[in-house]
Amino acid sequence: MPIAELVAFCKLVEPKLILLSLTTVPASDKAAGFVKELGMQLTNQAVVIVGGAAAQAEMPLFAQAHIAVLDNLLELDRRLAPLVTSSRSRR
Repeated sequence: MPIAELVAFCKLVEPKLILLSLTTVPASDKAAGFVKELGMQLTNQAVVIVGGAAAQAEMPLFAQAHIAVLDNLLELDRRLAPLVTSSRSRR
């Protein structure tokens, strides 16, 4: 999904958390721009967390953009469990 479309969707639904699985990131010369744009456009709207092989490969870039990178699915579960629990307690 292009970043502009993702930003427009996020403005519409106002998520608290954005999770992205990245299987490919643009070539190294374009990856920095992609990650910077992702950070500038989305981190002010919600917490952004990425995972996948491409995210792992570009971890320092994501860290600079204040975007967390998940190492594995267990880490994803640990981050989501409190959100699910707090959501259920509000009902």
